[in-house]
Amino acid sequence: MQQKTVFVIRNQFDQYLGKHSDWLSGRAPQQVYRAGHHDEALNTLIEINAKDITLRGNILETGLDEKKNPMLEVSEAALALEKDLAQMEKAQPSEWDEA
Repeated sequence: MQQKTVFVIRNQFDQYLGKHSDWLSGRAPQQVYRAGHHDEALNTLIEINAKDITLRGNILETGLDEKKNPMLEVSEAALALEKDLAQMEKAQPSEWDEA
């Protein structure tokens, strides 16, 4: 039996938890964490919330596209946060720049 839905975790800024425990806008759904069962997603949410008590996350059930990636709603706020973070990373000198 093929799975038709998965569970993803979204934070208070409309960003999705990535497979590498980072927060993503959802533009690249193949990079987003997904769980096959609600209880798996709930356990993951509890674990990440224990590390970040300011997190306000929720679990969303979503369908899969033809490539078996979650179908996600990408918000303008999440895209803006992603863009701002990328600009901040470019502006900060790395330890390699100082050498």
